[in-house]
Order: sequence, then C-alpha cells, then structure tokens
Amino acid sequence: MSSVFMAEDKVYEGTFRLGEGTASYDAESPVTEHLPWQHITDEDLQKATSLFRGTISQIPPPYSAVRINGRRLYDLAANGEIDRTSIPPRQVTIKEFEVERDPEDQQLVNFRVACSKGTYVRSLAYDFGKALNSTAYVTKIVRSVSGKFKLEDAWSWQSLTDQVQWLVDKETKRRANSSVPSHTPSHNGPRQWNNDNINSNRTGYK
Repeated sequence: MSSVFMAEDKVYEGTFRLGEGTASYDAESPVTEHLPWQHITDEDLQKATSLFRGTISQIPPPYSAVRINGRRLYDLAANGEIDRTSIPPRQVTIKEFEVERDPEDQQLVNFRVACSKGTYVRSLAYDFGKALNSTAYVTKIVRSVSGKFKLEDAWSWQSLTDQVQWLVDKETKRRANSSVPSHTPSHNGPRQWNNDNINSNRTGYK
C-alpha cells in the first residue's frame, strides 16, 4: 500500500530561508553556511522558478534514504564518506513551482511545488538558493496533496477520535441490547429442559 502512495504525484507547501544553508538542507541540522541574500528581488525569485519547471536533473540531499552501493546516503554522509559532488543525479518532474516573499520576513520565501515521485524539495531549496547566487534551506514543509488525497479533506485528530469513540459506544450498546441472560428461554436456541419435562417423558419407565 505504501508503494502505491509513494508512486503518486505530490504537492508540497512550505517555506525556504534565503542566505543560510544546512548539511541536510532543512532545519534538522544546524546552519553551517551564510551567504548574502539582500540582493535578491521579488522579480529574481519569480525568474528563478522557471529554471526548475519541467523535467530536471536533481541531486538528492546527502542526508537522505537513497542507496549507493547498498548503503544509505545518510550513513555515508554521517561518516564523512560522501559529498554532493559524488551523488548521482536523478530525473524528476516539477509540474508547478510557485514562490512568494513572506510579508513579515523578507528572508523567508513561501512556496508551493507540484512534483513527481522521487523529488526532493530540500534539494530544490538548495538549488533554488544557488540559482539566486545565495543559498537556502527548508524551514517548514507539509504535503498537501498525494495523488487523489488532499490534506484539506483529512479529518482532524479530534474528529477522528470522536468518530472512533462513537463507534465503540455504538458497538457496546448493540452488544448490551442483543445479549440474552442464561436463565431466559430462547425460541431460537436449544430447548430448555426442567425436571417436569424429564419426569413426564419417563412415564411408563422404571
């Protein structure tokens, strides 16, 4: 089942931070790179997106689950056995790539990406930053669409727990109403015998 979901096209939404970079291309590792970003205009942002639409060659992040010679990249990167230049690129498709400067923080860029299976948005952030003569990493990301499933159609945690509790209560009530005490005769079950039945059936016998 998971392989079916993984094969579907996806839509991601989130935020890039310009001028700063991390080893994992996201906020899971500390910032290790600082580059100027103040020169980047809103027009520059829009022009740069066009470089990444369509089928592109993308290098996965060093800290990822991609295998090389049977070993995960994150293991190789953690041991200092690999860097970006030695990771084979992959073909991915970016169907939509929209960006908008955050109104409250000019260093942040909000994005929406519709892409194919195997696309790393973290790599997209890194490459996007480099295309702007700077760098960038993902500070926030959410998968809003996966195939035919949309986040907006998903149940909230509270709605899910309420539904589960309703089903439990319904089943408990059903069982309580359908249970039959052991001393109550049942027309559908085996005939209940008492001593009078037994004695009457033994008439004429010693």
